[in-house]
Amino acid sequence: MKKLTKRQVAFSLFGLTFIFSLVINSGFNIDTYRRYQLTRAIWTQQPAVTQEDAQSRQVLIGANGNLSYWYGMGQSIFMLPGDIIAANLVSLLQMQQTQAGELLRQHLTTGLTFAPISALAITIGFLILIELGFALLYSALGALSLLFGTTFLYYTQQHQENSQILLLVLTGYYMHLRWLKQNRLLSLILGSATLGCLFIIRLTTAADVVGESVFVILVLCWHGFKSPGLKTKLVCFFASQAAGTFVFFLIDRLFQYGRFGDWNSNYLTVLVAQINAGIVDPTAYTDQLPLPANWPWIVPASEGIGGVLFSPEKSIFVYDLLLVVLLFGLLLRSFKPGDGNLLRFRSCYLIGGLVSLILYLIGYANVVFWGGDSAWGARYHTAPVHLLCLLAVPLFMEIRPRLVAGVRWLITTLIGLAIFTQVAGFTFASELELYQGSCGQGTNLRLLQRILNFFNYINGHLVIIQQCSKNGRTDWEVVPIFIPFHAQDYIPPQLQALTLLVWIFLLCFSLACFVIFLLFLRSQQKQNLL
Repeated sequence: MKKLTKRQVAFSLFGLTFIFSLVINSGFNIDTYRRYQLTRAIWTQQPAVTQEDAQSRQVLIGANGNLSYWYGMGQSIFMLPGDIIAANLVSLLQMQQTQAGELLRQHLTTGLTFAPISALAITIGFLILIELGFALLYSALGALSLLFGTTFLYYTQQHQENSQILLLVLTGYYMHLRWLKQNRLLSLILGSATLGCLFIIRLTTAADVVGESVFVILVLCWHGFKSPGLKTKLVCFFASQAAGTFVFFLIDRLFQYGRFGDWNSNYLTVLVAQINAGIVDPTAYTDQLPLPANWPWIVPASEGIGGVLFSPEKSIFVYDLLLVVLLFGLLLRSFKPGDGNLLRFRSCYLIGGLVSLILYLIGYANVVFWGGDSAWGARYHTAPVHLLCLLAVPLFMEIRPRLVAGVRWLITTLIGLAIFTQVAGFTFASELELYQGSCGQGTNLRLLQRILNFFNYINGHLVIIQQCSKNGRTDWEVVPIFIPFHAQDYIPPQLQALTLLVWIFLLCFSLACFVIFLLFLRSQQKQNLL
């Protein structure tokens, strides 16, 4: 049997994840579409906001009266290459002046942008696990558990900023790991530049930069402050990190100045001021007028932190169950005491991720939308959670032979439940249970309600709920989003049934390829142990 090398496994993971991500691509949600408007405005003559949002006063008025959304520029930059390619493809098909062509362009843009991002994140996660000393099979299982066993699956389909943030954080860790092990200056520079890139996406990602800095510093200082060359390495690291942070933070400030004519503001302060001035319609944000100056940091810290940790709607231990698997692994002493270097890198990695998570908890503790609105799980805390979850399955696999049968089955069941939770996450629109709860039709146990909704649907009961509003009640029909319903907008009706069959085949084929790939790696590992 031909043996796969690390590079071949990495390429295989990238290809399989890329195809799978394309298959489950759901196109634009409202947040992504608004960011897409800026993408188009960058290289075409299109306005940076839609006409509908401008007329409904849902946008900010910036410098020189220009209209702007309340987002950063990061995701819009990520979508730029994909949109350029998509626009040219639609032009070749001579569909650029049609509504179907516009919808096709949008769908192509998301596919060409976010499928590579997800595939790269999973691949780099695998490479990190290799650097941390895990076997090929365990590293591949860890990477795929990140895809199928965490809320990363949700963000592979629903294109928020989370997948890009995780990609940049993972890349920073990987590059810094290579620098720490091989002393390659280029790896250090690339790692710091990648982390700096986070600032043009979301400023609170400074927590990730701090966490990764803690990781590097702990690794360097593990053997004490008298290690040879320690001062030089610390100076190089701090200089590189400071340069990367400064460059991209400056880019973000320039963008803010161009939008609002102010270096020190952010979109939230501008939003509060314009809502209180009656410029922006407040109904999409709050019923409390005028807004306090410290909005949206107005809730008790106990609500923000306790909600992320323990609430049934948003708990990271419910929606990212691999955290519990990780805790079991650590309690069962997953690290091999005989390998000091292994203990060093893995321990520092976990501490860095934990520091990031604590900083996120503190940073969003008082934010009124601490849970990330209607997202599946706690949207703003995913990067450190996914970093930690990456190690859960590989650590379990290493100690599995030493565990009693009951403990093995318990942890295996938890992993299965983690995968089930993520599959449930994209079967229906993410806000379904929130609407049901607001109308008194659901339960606070959002995951349980999702399971009930799913069984109701497959039993032939169309899920229709009433969305509560000030003006009465309006029917809100739930459309499952695990089928390519966007295709009906640009594919002729006579081909839609065939399109659905092809989609089902591709989904099953991609999942089967993942299974075959893992079975091959398992067989290879068994041969190596003989």
